[in-house]
Amino acid sequence: MNAVAAPAGRTSVGRPLVIALAGNPNAGKTTLFNALTGLRQKVANYPGVTVEKKSGRCHAPGGEVDIIDLPGAYSLVANSPDEAVTAAILTGQRPDTPPPDAIVAVVDASNLPRNLFLVSQLIELGRPLIVALTMVDVAARRGQPIDAQALSRALGVPVVPITGHRRQGVDRLLIALHQAAIAPTPVWPLPEALWEEAHELARAVGDLPEPLR
Repeated sequence: MNAVAAPAGRTSVGRPLVIALAGNPNAGKTTLFNALTGLRQKVANYPGVTVEKKSGRCHAPGGEVDIIDLPGAYSLVANSPDEAVTAAILTGQRPDTPPPDAIVAVVDASNLPRNLFLVSQLIELGRPLIVALTMVDVAARRGQPIDAQALSRALGVPVVPITGHRRQGVDRLLIALHQAAIAPTPVWPLPEALWEEAHELARAVGDLPEPLR
């Protein structure tokens, strides 16, 4: 029997798709969250912890999509309350927040190497994943232009350049998210060189004093 795809913006059980935004602190998650949801958002705390819970809803091709702005994290191996909440949600260990149908990894193009470790962990989760590349203009001004297509080939997932405060790339991101959620791209292991670089950078970040992270 042929499978029947869920309508755009909805899962096979009829509820809206749930998309989680994950990324390092100051990578541009909140700007993208605001661009996606506008005023249609709620802010509270996760039960049992003093970590802010931000959620909202946006209109995507074919329907509504629920967006969760996860706390900033450098790693899914938690070293802070924020990272613990993010890791628990993404791995399905928080009963009050089911795991998302797809993940947007918000990556600062001007600080790309440090962001790769979290991206590598998100890829290993095996969920539909899109990389939203922010600060592309900043990277270009520093003489570090990023080839989004080459990065996509290296990571094995779609990469969409974003300028959140101008909404540039947001519609393309929503289309890519829908496509990833209903027809996920097969997850391939990251090249060994990327793994090694990501681990080295993660160790370097872990050695920094907390105010400098």
